[in-house]
Amino acid sequence: MNQALNPFTELVAATNFSFLRGASPGPNLVLTALLLGHAGLGLADRNTVAGVVRAWSALRQLREDGLPPAEKLKEGDSPGEHVWIENPAFADLPFTADQLRAMARDFRLVLGSRLVFADLRRLMQTQHRRR
Repeated sequence: MNQALNPFTELVAATNFSFLRGASPGPNLVLTALLLGHAGLGLADRNTVAGVVRAWSALRQLREDGLPPAEKLKEGDSPGEHVWIENPAFADLPFTADQLRAMARDFRLVLGSRLVFADLRRLMQTQHRRR
């Protein structure tokens, strides 16, 4: 199955680090956009770059390692009692880990200060004029 990125890109998304504005953590936004086949994601958090840093780290991990590994959970009271839990959302994906890594390499993460409209105006300049 040839999984290609579609040209859609969500611009001006905000992570949960934009207090009272953003919703999801940066890594979740990146993974969801990739799984939906988006070509990129524009993050524009307010007053911080913490969400962007976490999103970039998640994208770098996806480019190198593919899907996040199974989670190790402690089970029981004795030391060494652990169980590995696979994320059920990843069980029925229509592409392989290698295809996901290739999609992540082509994925573009753009910071809010670098967003540019089709007529080449910068988003930040446009917002500055409105104030």
